[in-house]
Amino acid sequence: MFKKIGQDISANPELAGDLLEPFKSQGIAEVEDGTLVIRAKFKAKAGRNFMIRRAVLLAVHQAFRENGIQAVPKPLTSNPGAA
Repeated sequence: MFKKIGQDISANPELAGDLLEPFKSQGIAEVEDGTLVIRAKFKAKAGRNFMIRRAVLLAVHQAFRENGIQAVPKPLTSNPGAA
């Protein structure tokens, strides 16, 4: 899924010129509280990453929805001893 998103972003003429390395998965970073944390990366020209990041996040969210994957917020844990 991430590979396809990377190919789509690289093919976008508005974004491709600022992209130095394509968007790609770095795999599962950790598993905590039953949640998989997946990491990905891309490299862009300095100061030009914001539009690419926005396009990538929108594409990932859409791909997740289309494939029945639900993104859930990280669970909050309470620390009763903290003040």
